Amino acid sequence: MEKAKGSRRCGPSAAGWNSLICVLVLFFFAVPAGLALEFTDSPFVFLPGVRVWGADVTVGCLGPRLLGSVDTVLWAHVGGGWEDHKIYRDFAADGAAGTPLAADDERAGYRKLTLDWQLGLAQGLLWSTSLDHNLLEVILQSRWRLEDYRQGAAGESSLLASALADSGGLFMSTFLLALHLDGVQTSRRRRTSNGVDAEASVEWAPAGLFGTPMSFIRLNAHVEGLITLADAGNLALVAGDRLEGDIVFAGAGGLRTIPVWARTTFGGVNPYGFGGQEGLGGALRGVHNERFDGTLKIVNNLEVRLLFPEILPVSVFPGLIAFLDAGTSDFRALDRSPILPDDLFISMGMGLYLHALEVDLVVCCAYCAVPSEARGLKVDFQIGTHF
Repeated sequence: MEKAKGSRRCGPSAAGWNSLICVLVLFFFAVPAGLALEFTDSPFVFLPGVRVWGADVTVGCLGPRLLGSVDTVLWAHVGGGWEDHKIYRDFAADGAAGTPLAADDERAGYRKLTLDWQLGLAQGLLWSTSLDHNLLEVILQSRWRLEDYRQGAAGESSLLASALADSGGLFMSTFLLALHLDGVQTSRRRRTSNGVDAEASVEWAPAGLFGTPMSFIRLNAHVEGLITLADAGNLALVAGDRLEGDIVFAGAGGLRTIPVWARTTFGGVNPYGFGGQEGLGGALRGVHNERFDGTLKIVNNLEVRLLFPEILPVSVFPGLIAFLDAGTSDFRALDRSPILPDDLFISMGMGLYLHALEVDLVVCCAYCAVPSEARGLKVDFQIGTHF
């Protein structure tokens, strides 16, 4: 079954600290009561997640083996909440494409009540005896999404005045087919990792289903590699790199048929989620979440982790990270042709993390160097590492 992927982060605001408190309560009360992140002696796995004002729950089950000795996994996910979001576009001149807004423009903000549920099947194709899991699997997923938009806390939202098909909310379904290679091995004792993880997927949102005018096809691919450079005494050094690309093709109705969440996120399989995949803003540390949306998004994360030994007898490991992130998107014109170097974004920084009961809590300080409109220093709180 797919391991936890993606992250949910926010700045050091009151809402962010509320989320941190919820996570700490989950760690020290719920998890020791019997929650698990992977299949051990039971055919079931149960994973809760928290949002600032919401929650996620995923349940997985080992089904009957359909192909020899490889595992067949069935899973279901439901999540939702009341959330603040942003779409950094002014739709006054162009109701579908819009023009970029500044990071501090109050018109970017809106609120939404969201409900997201998914059903999936992961069918193993090749079993790895050394890794003790499906090395290669094909994944089928169906997803239903309900969203109700409201004005932002600061007043009028540009989204509600747009010509987007989901400007008044949405209820839609998508179907996804993915091929996943999981070749990463992680030491439970030291938290060191080695190997390669890769995934390629196609997601289809058909027009007319449940009466929705929204439709698109999304192609997504990622590859990430981890290598332990040193592991001696009380310290270990791990390096990793992730490259991900995402492209969205609009339906017959043009750009207006691509909903906001598809513009602002990367696609791919995400059954655990913690609130959903990030887009270029967020995947680039030091850049505001959901900023630099587009129909084409590419990001690369290079990271080095310094790991310390266990400090508590309940699998609690501290560590330090240093990173360099780079990415691009077609956010200026939504024409799938970003022009470098104007559309090249680079950020770098360092952080602290605490691995506790299979989940990472990360606080990092990141500096966005380019472009000038996003330049600055930002502190992020993150649930889960980038990869």
